[in-house]
Amino acid sequence: MSHDGGEAHPITTTTTTQSGDREDLLVSVLQQRLSPQSGANSTSPGPQPTRYNTPNDFKFIFDALQALVLYQSRKYPQALPLAPSGDSPLGKSVVDEFLKWFSSKGGVLNNATIGLSFPEGNGLLATAPIPEGTLVVQVPSNAMITETTALDSPISSLIGTGISRSSPSVLLALYLLHEKSKPSSQWAPYLSMLPKSYGTPLYFTWQELSALEGSPAFSECCLCIRSTAMQYCHLLGLFKNNQEVIAPQFLTFSEYAWAMSVVLTRQNRIPRPSSPMEIAPDPSMIALIPMWDMCNHCQGKVTTFLNFETRALEMFSLREFPCGSQIYMNYGIRTNAQLLVNSGFVYNDNTDDTLLVPESEIPSQQGLYGESSAAIQRVKLLQQCGLQVKPGSIQSLSFNKKGLPNTDLQVYLNVVSLGDETVLSGKITAREIMASPMHAKLVPVLCSKLLARYPTSIKDDVSNLKTIPPNQPNMRNIVTLLLSEKKILLTAMQAAQEICRDLVPSPTIPPQQPPSSTTATASAPSTQPTPNPTSTTPKPNKKRNKKKKSAHSKS
Repeated sequence: MSHDGGEAHPITTTTTTQSGDREDLLVSVLQQRLSPQSGANSTSPGPQPTRYNTPNDFKFIFDALQALVLYQSRKYPQALPLAPSGDSPLGKSVVDEFLKWFSSKGGVLNNATIGLSFPEGNGLLATAPIPEGTLVVQVPSNAMITETTALDSPISSLIGTGISRSSPSVLLALYLLHEKSKPSSQWAPYLSMLPKSYGTPLYFTWQELSALEGSPAFSECCLCIRSTAMQYCHLLGLFKNNQEVIAPQFLTFSEYAWAMSVVLTRQNRIPRPSSPMEIAPDPSMIALIPMWDMCNHCQGKVTTFLNFETRALEMFSLREFPCGSQIYMNYGIRTNAQLLVNSGFVYNDNTDDTLLVPESEIPSQQGLYGESSAAIQRVKLLQQCGLQVKPGSIQSLSFNKKGLPNTDLQVYLNVVSLGDETVLSGKITAREIMASPMHAKLVPVLCSKLLARYPTSIKDDVSNLKTIPPNQPNMRNIVTLLLSEKKILLTAMQAAQEICRDLVPSPTIPPQQPPSSTTATASAPSTQPTPNPTSTTPKPNKKRNKKKKSAHSKS
């Protein structure tokens, strides 16, 4: 995590004589800036925001974290750095050892091996033609690292049941660090196969993070970094005096960021094994699934199942793969913003992509929140349409890849476009609101407002993609995301304008003049057709009747 550009928030500390005091002081400064009592200016008390709108809102936390990372990198030079993402080259001996280990656990890999030179990095390579629907990978339960695995280690006694139950991802991340610090670990062949760095927000430089300005993903990335930093500060106090559980060189923030990135990018939910006497609060648990997690993502149908008879995870080919080609699987429905935050990559031409719309950006939304009779009635109308409304609480407003607003956004725009007289008349019904096309009147205004938040245009993004060097995959992912979001907004404007041209004023919902807004200049969206993959699972045959589809998240 490097510091490059932007207004600095310097770390001022008193002189100390012991390195431990210096590290403790930097952690203390970071905790102060993460505190709910600390605002964007570390000397001004105020509530910690639930959303970050501009880079300057988050810079003071980023600077404090970067100062700690820099100090720890000098104190523990053997620890993993927060380096640019990308798989480190794996030697043949490392791969052979992993394949041998996987086989010894009872794992099955049919007509495939590990490939090391794909555009995505490492992956699975077909060594023979693989027909669609063929079993490719089978992973027995004893080859998985699960919540249960971690709870049976010394980790659980230190962090307690609260963190174990509420944050299973933290539990698995700490278990990885515990196993890394052991002289010999049963998971060593698997750990050796994991990338040394990732493309998650935890690895972003300041230049990369601030490049997301204007995108809803900017706030999500900041919240991811803040949450991880808060976890680290708390856990450091628990483990610092228990070096036999996790060695000091593995207790740096960079090592914790690595472990959390491993879990975020590779975890999957599987059913939790239970006995008749056990009552689990959650019927599923998260797990790391070696070999299966080597497979990269493409769009298509989900073809991973859990065999309840054998407790093994089974992955079938989602399509035919020729010999010598990379084998892909589908991670499930994910927007590009979700892929960037949780998986560290962006999928070009993602047909599942959507753009979240912050409620605060919607024209006239302030008319919802107040003590006037019209405001109270508007909230009631939204609730009658199925929206649970509190100021800033609606998180489900979005446009899809085709530029169409989802039902919640249509309803929201329809309600805020109502005049006070219509609202107070009591004659408008939830059914009429949900069926009204009047939202199209506000969509161009909303999209123009959202486009104006981006510092760059579509033309800029297209040009930037041509000049980003191969050793900056994070920036390529970020610009690809920005380009995709802007195309969605332009497509939404064009679709709404088509509706407005044919729109006949409704006798029930009279159109309201939308507020003025600055219109952003951008080029026309791409006209290249987008694939529409089948999302249904294959029909089960007799051998699959007792198999249940896993919650295939890998998020």
